[in-house]
Amino acid sequence: MRRSITARMVLMFALCVLVLFAVIGGVLYGVLGRELVRHQNDELNTNLQNMRYSIDRFGDLEHWARLQAKMDTLGPGDGSVRFWVLSDDPRFQYGKGMAEIDALTRETGRSLLLPGEEKPYRTLSAHIPPFEQRPAVRLIVGKNTEPYARTRRTFLTALV
Repeated sequence: MRRSITARMVLMFALCVLVLFAVIGGVLYGVLGRELVRHQNDELNTNLQNMRYSIDRFGDLEHWARLQAKMDTLGPGDGSVRFWVLSDDPRFQYGKGMAEIDALTRETGRSLLLPGEEKPYRTLSAHIPPFEQRPAVRLIVGKNTEPYARTRRTFLTALV
């Protein structure tokens, strides 16, 4: 009889500990997910504001060519950060995959899956009013979500 009570108590304790660890793991996984999204948004917002400042100041084709070179330089070679500029005037457009970007709604924080990519890009956009020769443009900044998804998968594997 004594063994049976001991075995039941051990089993009950083990079950409580398992549930407690599962709840703590779930909460930590959720917190990590929210922090990674916040980090992505902060990075997107920083890139958007920096590029917006540059676009706001220049409105002629000569400076536009310099801005395109700047966007080429700021976008890493691995394509983890991308810039697109939509405009009615093709001389003031910028970016690869413009057809997919053109279909993107004006909502911010949207995900966009480009052809040939496994994971979507998280995007942030801003409307920039016309200045001098430059018409109104829409600046879109995209950040590849793969590194963040990989971090979450690694964390989940460690929790399990």
